[in-house]
Amino acid sequence: WNIPPNICNDHKSQRDLFITACNEDEFSCYDGQCVSISKRCDGSDDCPDLSDESKCKTLYWSNREAYLSYSKEIPPPNSKGEDAKKKKKTTKVTITARVLNILELRELDGIWQPKLVLEMEWFDSRLKMQNLKDDIQLNILGNEEKDDPWFPIVIFMNHKHRERLVLDDKTSLVVRKEGNGSANTLADLNAAKVYYGEENPFFYVRSYTV
Repeated sequence: WNIPPNICNDHKSQRDLFITACNEDEFSCYDGQCVSISKRCDGSDDCPDLSDESKCKTLYWSNREAYLSYSKEIPPPNSKGEDAKKKKKTTKVTITARVLNILELRELDGIWQPKLVLEMEWFDSRLKMQNLKDDIQLNILGNEEKDDPWFPIVIFMNHKHRERLVLDDKTSLVVRKEGNGSANTLADLNAAKVYYGEENPFFYVRSYTV
């Protein structure tokens, strides 16, 4: 579609328009059919043209400027509980370690080598997510998104190499759905349900041998 210059105050003379008869709580398949927005990116093909499972991402960026202005180098502000009320700038990260096995134990040397699962949970109020499901495994951040959000730096201080937590192919980084979502804006071509980072935490899981 060609439109008069700067009619939307964004200096664009060309714009993509998506015409649909679907309701706000429905996803418009690319062939024009409507399915419930809850079926968007749920792992099952509900649109005949499979468009409800295309371009599925967990993080939601309203525009490129929002993506570029986010800094993953800066910890998110505390947005939960008493610390938020007191406007404390510290970021609360909950860490849980579950020991699966003891691979080596040398009491006289003071050395032991466990295999454990480390879990972390934190909120980032600067971010928004989309199409979250009750099944947490459907809210996973893929390899193309995994490096986008802020990630806590945790170091094993008593490890001889001071190993730290990593984000790699063995890592599961998901979002736990706890809050209620709302419809995205009409400026988005694809309908989505958007959730806020202060209500829906990131959840990290990985096994380590240290």
